[in-house]
Amino acid sequence: MSHIPYVGRSHWTLRHTLVIPMAIMRSLFGNGLPALLLPSILAAIGCIAVLTFWTWRAAGLAAAALAAATQAAQGELASY
Repeated sequence: MSHIPYVGRSHWTLRHTLVIPMAIMRSLFGNGLPALLLPSILAAIGCIAVLTFWTWRAAGLAAAALAAATQAAQGELASY
């Protein structure tokens, strides 16, 4: 690994946490863009849920709502 991020030399060395969910969605929903985007969208929803829960426990409901709204407004979260 001479540079970061390491993307590997073939599909066997890629990050399995990205490749396996895409393969599962592709087998369930066929070839198409929605099948490839669904794992990223589900991961983004999960991140927002965890952020909201942690912020609610640490700072209260108003701060959690603000944190969730701010994070959900960021389009970059679902693009990875």
